[in-house]
Amino acid sequence: MRRIRICLLLIFLTFLAACAKPAPRVESSLDWQADFEQYRSWAWLDRKPAPMDTMVDDDLIDQFVRLAVTNELERKGLVQSAEKPDLMVKYQARVQEAVAATSGASGFSYAWRWRRRAEGGVQQESYRKGTLIIELIDREKNTLVWRGLTSRPIGDRQDASAKIPEAVREILSQYPPQR
Repeated sequence: MRRIRICLLLIFLTFLAACAKPAPRVESSLDWQADFEQYRSWAWLDRKPAPMDTMVDDDLIDQFVRLAVTNELERKGLVQSAEKPDLMVKYQARVQEAVAATSGASGFSYAWRWRRRAEGGVQQESYRKGTLIIELIDREKNTLVWRGLTSRPIGDRQDASAKIPEAVREILSQYPPQR
């Protein structure tokens, strides 16, 4: 009886895990030659990102991203400095239409042999996907030393604004890189 309960619990947990939405993926890349221990200060690269979408070409969104990046870099011990910073920081943001497709039900039937029988079709759902990329550039060498990015579904401007601090925190959680 105890084994049956354990098996049912494991089956239930497996189904529960399958229904959970996957976490947004965060990626980063780096210059393996860079010595990340030497970077102590940073400044914004004064170029505002090129607008890819009217949602991104918004001064409030720009302020939210800059504030979130500033807070996270300060938390990591980097000091914002206007005079000869070690790193220059820039970001890119874009919103694009994406499509999620799921297949319909399918099954197997027995005629004179087992065969697959398709039932249903493909269901499509379009949504808006926001992507945020943060880049750190070595000021003296003028080379990109670290880049992090994440993408996630977003709704309107308010939804995008609310997700910015979490997205920045997730991206910069991978800086400095662990080798």
